[in-house]
Amino acid sequence: MANTDKLSLPLIESNMTADVPRDMNALAEAVDARVGVAGGLAVLGADGKVPADQLNVKDPVDASLTQKGIVQLSNAISDTSQIKAVTPYALKTVYDLAVAGMRLRNINNGTNLDTLTQTGLYRIVDKVNFPNSPDSYGVLQVNADTPGYVTQDFIAILSAKRYTRARTETGTWTTWKEAFTTDGGYINGDVTITGPEKALILKNPNGSATGIRLQAGGDGRFYIQKANAATGAGDGNLVWINGTDGNLYWPGGDLNSLKQSVVDGKSAVASAINGKGGSASGSNTFAELAAAITNLPVKRFASGTFNGQTASGTNPNDGVSINLAVNGLAFSPSRVFIRARFSDTADFTRQVDAIVMADSTNANNIIAYGWRGNYISFGDFFRQVTGGFTLALRTSKIDQYAGSSSDLPKIMVYQWWAYE
Repeated sequence: MANTDKLSLPLIESNMTADVPRDMNALAEAVDARVGVAGGLAVLGADGKVPADQLNVKDPVDASLTQKGIVQLSNAISDTSQIKAVTPYALKTVYDLAVAGMRLRNINNGTNLDTLTQTGLYRIVDKVNFPNSPDSYGVLQVNADTPGYVTQDFIAILSAKRYTRARTETGTWTTWKEAFTTDGGYINGDVTITGPEKALILKNPNGSATGIRLQAGGDGRFYIQKANAATGAGDGNLVWINGTDGNLYWPGGDLNSLKQSVVDGKSAVASAINGKGGSASGSNTFAELAAAITNLPVKRFASGTFNGQTASGTNPNDGVSINLAVNGLAFSPSRVFIRARFSDTADFTRQVDAIVMADSTNANNIIAYGWRGNYISFGDFFRQVTGGFTLALRTSKIDQYAGSSSDLPKIMVYQWWAYE
């Protein structure tokens, strides 16, 4: 007897004799046998769902990179499995670690910086292979690339200096180089600018002009130029150094000629000092030459006239005196010479006509004497004042022949000479 494909119910074939009660009963029994069994007719359970034992379902397979299936969840962040799926918890853990990795990692004392080849930031204290021994505390940034290239940048905390080095794929580290910055940085070592067209431009900090241009010329010279504010190109040579003789030149002169001129000038000044009785040498410094000039025995000098200033006496038995003053000099004289004349009031008899001298100590005063002991004297009346002097000249009475003294005395002053 044949059966249906899905429920395997009996089928009546054409060669069979029909028996309605029998066949209907057989069909009912076959249907009833397939109810509630796997592969048959499902019957809902009390929860309104088909029970699992009525389902003809195969066990699911595990998922892989090539097949769909069941995937197991995992909180692990270091597992290398390719059939598990991460949870939000694992992702949060990775995120936290990534954020923490952006912060500084402390390195244990004694760590050799050569071994730090993993990308990251490291807090460095007292380690091996520092770029500069005094800078034993700082921050190290490591950048790694395949196949083994590594760069390290070290920023020193105390000195605020920056150093850098690199490692090649062979594992060989270059030497530490101190980095240069345009904002208060340092240059420690050689800086090479090659080619006659290459130049170093120092900008003016106020921004009004580019500033100074340093350039190696193709003619073997090294130029310092004023830089064009707009283009930075050389705008006139200020000075240049000849690469052959090392001499410094500028328009209209050079350093060697200037130095020789200074040497010749010092020798000329020294000769002039020696010619005035001083002592100096061309090898003296400018300060020593100035001191030698100050100490020269020749002092400052001034002269002038009193325009015939006179004074007359009123008693033939007494002499006459006259007060004199000179101001406005650049120094205070220590010695003064005065040309004066002593006569009678009729200006008939010249008793004395001479030059007398007064000294600031009044110990070296010179008295001028004439006929019969008549004289002109300073006494102790000479005084130094700031920028000048004051003094008083006095005379004897007029002593004539046979003791006659009937004439009145008269004094006249003319010229003066003052010395420092």
